Amino acid sequence: MMSSDRLVVVGVAGAILAVTLATGPVGLLAVDAPEDPFAQAGTGNATVETVSIPDAVTVHDEGQGVSRVAVPATTVRVSDRRGNPLLRYRLSIETTTTTTTHALGDWDPGTHEVTIDRQPRFDAGELANVSTATLDLVLVHEGGETTVFERTVEVDHG
Repeated sequence: MMSSDRLVVVGVAGAILAVTLATGPVGLLAVDAPEDPFAQAGTGNATVETVSIPDAVTVHDEGQGVSRVAVPATTVRVSDRRGNPLLRYRLSIETTTTTTTHALGDWDPGTHEVTIDRQPRFDAGELANVSTATLDLVLVHEGGETTVFERTVEVDHG
């Protein structure tokens, strides 16, 4: 006859084995790995309308001879999304281009802010005579690319 301690150990081991088999890749309760937001990137399509577009970007002096460019978010309205199209938000200033790509596969219809995640850095004074930059937003879809907007904006030397 088994001791009660041994019975508990065997029972727990059996429960762990049963859960592992049930939730494994071929089990009845298989748990999918989280989906990569860039899987099937650029597939499908969406309707993207601008709600607000920045009029300017701002150069901030960070000290120690470094400046950075802050880019405000643009606001868009997304509808009729199918698949996983992409939105590419880009800043072009002088010889530098900074882009952030957003996968729309998990975006619900409605209004969303689109941001540029990385603020480019420059040597202090490098942009002193720069007065304009270009912002653009491009929808990448199964049929190619569609420019949602392209705008020349002021460079504010805040």
